Amino acid sequence: GNKRKTMVSTAFLSVTAILRDWAPAYYSIGYANQSAKNNEAAKTAYEQYIAKVKPEEVDAAKQNLAYAYFFIAFLDKDTNPEKAKEYIAKSLQYDGSNQDALNLSKSLMN
Repeated sequence: GNKRKTMVSTAFLSVTAILRDWAPAYYSIGYANQSAKNNEAAKTAYEQYIAKVKPEEVDAAKQNLAYAYFFIAFLDKDTNPEKAKEYIAKSLQYDGSNQDALNLSKSLMN
């Protein structure tokens, strides 16, 4: 229910306040929001995550980056197809084997 969602968000917000520059915190927030079907909040968190990953962390973060880019591209495919194309290309750059991303990429090329 909503009460649990608020508790989850509050817990994350306090963690995030401490770890403002720690990218995985934003990925977790994105994932939690997505699980709660709160897609806009998830998208915002994934965008924060992408922005916070440091160059030296990219190698270790490839799967998560690929997913974050995919999720945003998926949400933007109807409203902002150009951005979606750009993001799905980045997603596939990090993980070229994700079937969902490949399918989305194909559908955006049409």
